[in-house]
Amino acid sequence: MELWPNSDGRYRNKLDEQVQLEPDYLFPLLKCSDLANGRTTPERFVLVTQRRVGEDTAPIAASAPRIWHYLNSHRDLFEARKSSIYSGRMPFALFGIGDYAFAPWKVAVSGLHRAVHFELVGPVKGKPVLFDDTCYFLSFASEDEARVVAAVLNSTPCQRFLSSLLFPDSKRPVTVELLQRLNIHAIATEAGLAREWASARTQRVSNSYEMASSQAEFIMERPHSK
Repeated sequence: MELWPNSDGRYRNKLDEQVQLEPDYLFPLLKCSDLANGRTTPERFVLVTQRRVGEDTAPIAASAPRIWHYLNSHRDLFEARKSSIYSGRMPFALFGIGDYAFAPWKVAVSGLHRAVHFELVGPVKGKPVLFDDTCYFLSFASEDEARVVAAVLNSTPCQRFLSSLLFPDSKRPVTVELLQRLNIHAIATEAGLAREWASARTQRVSNSYEMASSQAEFIMERPHSK
């Protein structure tokens, strides 16, 4: 599902095939190595067939016929997926997808690197950035709130707390269980950012994207069909 753009407007996949695809179902993608190295400008895209789990994929045939042909040309790879999570699902189904994935602003972190740094990630050419399942993130409608939360999570008190709980020899040093122990309100207060945090929260517009309660609710996104 990963694709790299060519200068001629086509895309290249992992099989080194060159394909022409409609842009509607293509979204910029970041991986853990990007976040760990401070790269927030995506160099690749991911083909997203659903906006929510269980959504019918058949409409793709009419709205994006080239993508539908491309998917069907690799149907054997999709049908070879061994995970039981795909049993009885729509053709070309994804998992771990929802409204949160399409929020415009995110604060994201690599799950596989011992150096924990949270990156502020905004939309690229009007499209939200997605992540693979090696990353964790919080979603926001507001850039201001996302920026404040990123500052809180990168603050010395938060970094000190995370360092005390990390198992550096672990294959995945950063886990969702660890991240969900973070209390953003408490950390903001200790870091001297309580006023900024309170101001950002009062300006928020209520919607389903915003995940930053006082207790962090990090998501591990899995936009790929593996």
